[in-house]
Amino acid sequence: MSETGMQTSGMPRAAFTFWRVSRGYTKKQAAEVLGRGESTLRRWESTIGKPQEIPFEIALACAAEAAGVPPYGWDERLGVMPPSAFIEFRRLMGAKLGQGREINQVQAAELLGMKSKETISYWELGRRRDSGQRVTIDKSTALACAALLNDLEPWTREA
Repeated sequence: MSETGMQTSGMPRAAFTFWRVSRGYTKKQAAEVLGRGESTLRRWESTIGKPQEIPFEIALACAAEAAGVPPYGWDERLGVMPPSAFIEFRRLMGAKLGQGREINQVQAAELLGMKSKETISYWELGRRRDSGQRVTIDKSTALACAALLNDLEPWTREA
């Protein structure tokens, strides 16, 4: 459980598979919907070896997609969520949580089930501090933000 009181552990493989199958998606289609690689989805659903933990953010993204909620701040033309949209998400979440100000990067990381705020810092800069490499915010994050703004519970159904 995070400081914000929200469960943020990973999504069970069976729950992810149930989401994909119940939505009628092939692995390729599900990858496109979530903005992830098909090989990543294959690893998530693999029954060979130790199961790979599916990020909590994906459970939120699956909930938003199943509810028909569009990805928050998604720029279809660019194929990313712009940094300004993520900053606006933090402002809206702060208002939603009654803080009177935006949530900070640590709180945003907790809500998305991330271990640290460093990725969020990179998202908002649009690049890595150490290397200057470009960093983008993917569709699953935009969907997860939409789920949080719409009070959706993470997808956990397995059957």
